[in-house]
Amino acid sequence: MDALDSKLTFDVPKDLVQQELDILYENAIRAGKPFNEKREKKETYRRLKLGLILTEWGNENGITVENEEIENVLWQEVSRYANAQEVFELYRQNPSTTSMVALLIFEQKVLDAMLAQTNLKKKGGSKHLPPKTTNQITKI
Repeated sequence: MDALDSKLTFDVPKDLVQQELDILYENAIRAGKPFNEKREKKETYRRLKLGLILTEWGNENGITVENEEIENVLWQEVSRYANAQEVFELYRQNPSTTSMVALLIFEQKVLDAMLAQTNLKKKGGSKHLPPKTTNQITKI
């Protein structure tokens, strides 16, 4: 991720950065935690920049996330609860949760595909690979 961040330069829309900062500020106030605007702005800019890069690359390379993949990750997370089915249904019915899980899966698949292409290029293989899927997402 550091290599992507350092090698690719472009401006992240200021409105997008400010929206994220506003959310972080509100969350910090509610939690009674200090808010370092300079540090948070730098981290937010980097996170958004990397997110935009991964999204663009993933879309251009046809990477998708299926409902089954989301459900598999949700099951992995809820399996430790005694009422796993009930918790699973709560998670699955919450659009915010399913979107977050889908994003985590998407990012992992994009990174796996990028790494696979990088390894093939070093070995002299084809640069067009099908994306490698993974179930290595450990936390929601």
